[in-house]
Amino acid sequence: MSTYATILAALVAATVVVNVVSTVVWIWLHNLVLASDALIGDRTASLYAGYLFGDLMKGRFYRGPSLLAAGNIDRDKVVKTVRGSSQYRYIEGLASLVRDLPVNIVPYLLHK
Repeated sequence: MSTYATILAALVAATVVVNVVSTVVWIWLHNLVLASDALIGDRTASLYAGYLFGDLMKGRFYRGPSLLAAGNIDRDKVVKTVRGSSQYRYIEGLASLVRDLPVNIVPYLLHK
């Protein structure tokens, strides 16, 4: 295999890994929101997860919607529950790994 083919294969593999990690972050957030309150449905959980995901993914390349657009987030029960959970630290850690990478297209696909 030529050098260019090897470099291209490495770039494609890195892009896939970054986007898989970003997708895992979104799915994990979605499930955490669903588990935070028994009355939350799938559509509401998607909205909360989308805004939380937007806050976590804000970086050099992504400037999507955040929870600030929804008003005073510090008083929201679901946001407090999700951010107060022990799993949220791990989600933040995963998001920080892929937040500032230019090949991360998942945030753009979720907020079109």
